[in-house]
Amino acid sequence: MPFELRYATLAATNLPQVRPEVVAAIDAGLSRLADDPVALSRPSVCPPFPPFGHQFDIPCKDNSGRRYNCVVFFLYSDCGKYLDIHRMQIQSIGARPEQHREQPVEIPAEYREFTIPDNKSTT
Repeated sequence: MPFELRYATLAATNLPQVRPEVVAAIDAGLSRLADDPVALSRPSVCPPFPPFGHQFDIPCKDNSGRRYNCVVFFLYSDCGKYLDIHRMQIQSIGARPEQHREQPVEIPAEYREFTIPDNKSTT
């Protein structure tokens, strides 16, 4: 029997900042989590949840190829019917494919040449 998901007020505040296809992947991941949280999650080492909290990672991509990881922090409810989602942290992983090309770096003139003082004594 799948768990029902309950969300804290601030759990998904950064979801509107990502593309719709990423939100859809996160929704699909949360559905998988509700079906089998014991097999898919691991104990959380992030305060304030240890030793009772759990986390679940949802890797996803947008249509441009940019990769994201959504980490879901949750607790089991006391009644055993709900997964209480306390926080979802979404991070972009790496650069977009077109940003992998190396760019020339311009070194400011004041750093191009420098001298190291000679500490040798002439006495």
